[in-house]
Amino acid sequence: MRKGVLPLVFAALLATGCLTPPPGPDGVVDRDPYETQNRLFFAFNDALEPLGKHWRFLTPRFVRTAFDNAFTNMRYPIRAVSCMGQGRATHAGLETIRFLVNSTLGVVGLWDASTQLFAIPYYDEDSGQMLAVWGIPSGPYWMIPLLGPSTPRDTVGYILDGLMNLTPSYVAPVAWLNGRAIAVPTIDRAREASLDYYTFVREAYLQRRDAQIEEKGALRRTEPEAPAAAEPEPEAPSDDFYEIEE
Repeated sequence: MRKGVLPLVFAALLATGCLTPPPGPDGVVDRDPYETQNRLFFAFNDALEPLGKHWRFLTPRFVRTAFDNAFTNMRYPIRAVSCMGQGRATHAGLETIRFLVNSTLGVVGLWDASTQLFAIPYYDEDSGQMLAVWGIPSGPYWMIPLLGPSTPRDTVGYILDGLMNLTPSYVAPVAWLNGRAIAVPTIDRAREASLDYYTFVREAYLQRRDAQIEEKGALRRTEPEAPAAAEPEPEAPSDDFYEIEE
């Protein structure tokens, strides 16, 4: 089955360059030429906002953190292959060590033992970043139902990531829901601070991806986390949610 998917992936890679819109009269490329359609998909995704709030209300913080650690650990092949594809064998090796430590001492990744005990670096790499290093153009910005902001290059990256992700498909909805719940505070602040939330999400996504590709902020979790302050008691879910972070 995966052999049949790979030719489609490479065909999609060739198509990404064709999707890049030409510069306008002022020489500036419109990175969001499909804004009308994107706003419709954005509204659809935004309508799912209560799900993250409910999950946050129903689960204690340590459970969400443990799930996030485990799902991050399951994405190890994505990070390792991306590092290797960018010529960073040392980074791939450190990611392998992290995976082994977290899968054993960290109890299948539920605890980030590699950071807390050994301060082993974590490289936040994915297939989209690898393709960018290979010179594949990003193409225009677009919004994907459920998944959120993306570009043609990152969409192909999502497909490659999905082939390498060790998370079982039947658990993927939990990973998606848990990720949205963790991002709730950041999203609430962003929504309150922005005049046009769609524009904020678009610019935040594009700037973040550009920074990751330029290696600004690609490395995180290099220091053991300080003990977190006690989390306030969860409140009843409200209607203020849209995921802008991984």
